[in-house]
Amino acid sequence: MDNKQLVRELVAEQKYEQLLKLGRKKHNQTLKYIQMHLFEDINMPLRWYGIEAIGRLTRELAPREPEIYRNLIRRFLWAMNDESGNVPWSSPEGIGSIIANQPFLFGHYTPMLITNALDNPMCHRGTLWAVGRIGKIKHSLVLPFIEEITPFLSAVDSDLRGYAAWALGEIGFYRVLPELITLQEDTSPVYIFREGRLSLASVGTLAKEAVGKLVEGGI
Repeated sequence: MDNKQLVRELVAEQKYEQLLKLGRKKHNQTLKYIQMHLFEDINMPLRWYGIEAIGRLTRELAPREPEIYRNLIRRFLWAMNDESGNVPWSSPEGIGSIIANQPFLFGHYTPMLITNALDNPMCHRGTLWAVGRIGKIKHSLVLPFIEEITPFLSAVDSDLRGYAAWALGEIGFYRVLPELITLQEDTSPVYIFREGRLSLASVGTLAKEAVGKLVEGGI
């Protein structure tokens, strides 16, 4: 079996430790093959496992070869730019996974991620996921953009409402509690990747979970 097929199988089976073992030997190649799965359909588990895998490699391998991940972030940022002519695919999520796993190395890219992505409607859902992922680890990186994130709670698109509710719960931003309470009866279905699993939940369920987190200890 060639390494390309091996990486695909390891990603599909969420065998992240084996991916790390391969990455230690062939870092660039392993990362390249993982990225190929970011072009999967937005609600396919393989796509999200690839995003998670990039984060796992970042956590262990970025300290010794940070420039590899800086270049990857730059490519993702360019893909989100209208001038690039590219479809951004999983660019916001990829950057979010990198920053969340190495916030001290790459946290300074957070403003560029959010401002670039908010200018591109195709990136809004992925950006909300990235904001939640980063905010759970280091909320100070995303707090300056709360005013841009909160309006998504009333978006027409149910995915955006659900992702915004989840993200604000992960950040622990207490001042959105009234808005989250009003969303608790929203039955619109949303696919979301959290705790290593892609699952279907209603906007209301995500809002209720966020309310619970804020009541326990919001900021």
